[in-house]
Formats: sequence, structure tokens, C-alpha cells
Amino acid sequence: MKNYKSAVGYGILMILIGMLPMVGDVIIGMVNRSLEAYFVPICYLMGGMLCVLADKKLLKLDTGSCFRKPQLLTLALIIIAGLGWSLADVFLANRQTFENNEFVPTFKEIYTMAATVFISPVAEELIFRLSVMTILLIAAGKSGLKKVLAILISCLPWVGIHFPRTAARLADLVIVGIVISLIYMFSKNIVYCLAFHISANIMTVLTVPVAKQLLANSYLMYVGIAIVIICLPAALVRLHRKGKCESFQPMSSLLTA
Repeated sequence: MKNYKSAVGYGILMILIGMLPMVGDVIIGMVNRSLEAYFVPICYLMGGMLCVLADKKLLKLDTGSCFRKPQLLTLALIIIAGLGWSLADVFLANRQTFENNEFVPTFKEIYTMAATVFISPVAEELIFRLSVMTILLIAAGKSGLKKVLAILISCLPWVGIHFPRTAARLADLVIVGIVISLIYMFSKNIVYCLAFHISANIMTVLTVPVAKQLLANSYLMYVGIAIVIICLPAALVRLHRKGKCESFQPMSSLLTA
């Protein structure tokens, strides 16, 4: 990467590449509106895979090294933090959505929930963290300001594609995006990001059928907050300490040429 401006340009290019397959979904929707929802997750995942391919072929990045075996205790802390975050999130940012929600266990509903848990997080982490943020962190070097910009540049488009409808939801997405970005910056391992993202989405999906009953027990919000306050900082501290180890390579080590 020649300079940070070039890295920002490459990052924008990766976002465009990641969104490119969605054009196919639009075409499918024009032909058959009922099929559009089924192809959104598939096209999204294709976009993520295209970004990884572009990283390898255009930028010569060793993205495979970002899928290392995680430390079990740190992974467990991140998963628990993701579950706790989503539990609190039901009350703090999504209460209105769940109050007005009626769960109907149709095939389409179940497919959407499964895609929300497994496909969308993978696609988003491949595009916004593994592709965009990796490029920006390589160019940032040791500059703290550029690392902050890397987090914001990779986070804000991710927030935008979720179309937040309320201020609470907007704040929630911004904070979650920053948290996942910090996890990636400290670990340089996308597995931890996927663990937090998927576990948070799992909890959200699990609450859908029992959302109204869950909302009647507001003390669970404090349980979720307590879990996050305990587990998330502990996980980040462990990742930060790992980052100081001699064997923990800088982001620039991903450049193979």
C-alpha cells in the first residue's frame, strides 16, 4: 500500500466489489419479486468471497492467516459477551421492533432467521473487516489516528447497509461496529469477529418467538449489561496482551508481495 489515501480508495473498491452481486438480486426481484428475499443472503456471501479473492489477486494479501485457531478462553468470553450484548439490545435498541413483531414460523421466516445468524455475519466480516479494515490497518502502520480512521471507515458503511430507523438503533450499530473492529484490530483473527457477530445474531433470532414475554422481564436487560461489562473488557485485555507477544505478527505481515 503506497499511502493511506490509496488504502482508503482500495477500501471503497472492496465495498463496491462486495455489493456487486446484489445487482443480481435486484434483477431477480424484477423477474420474480417473491424470490428476491431468498437470494439476498446468497448474493451477499458471494460479495464477501469476491472481496477475499480480490485481496489475494489484486493486493497479494495472505487472508488465510486471519483464520487462525483461537484461544478457547478468549473465544468463550467473546461469545458470551455477544450473547449478553444482544440480550440487552432487545430492550435498549430493538424494543419497539419486538413489541410490534408477530412470529409466524413459515419457511421464509425460518430461512431469513438462519441467514441472519450464519450467512450475513460471514459476508459482512469478509467485506468490512477482513477486506476493508485489513487494507486500512496495513497502511495505518503505527499511527493511532489512522487506526481510528480505519475503524470508522470500515464501520460506517456497515452501519449504513443496516438502515437504522431509530436513534437507538443507530447508536447500537455504531457501537457494535466499533467493538467488532477493536476485536479485529487487537487479534487480527476474523474468527473472533465472527464469534461475536454470530452469537449476537443468534440471541436476537432466539428472542423473536418469545419477544413479548421476554420484554415483560426487564431485569434481563441488566443481566445482559452485566455480562457485557464483565466479559467484553476481559476478552479485549486478553487480545491486547496477545498482541504484545513477539510471535504476534503486525498486520503488514499479511502482505505476500
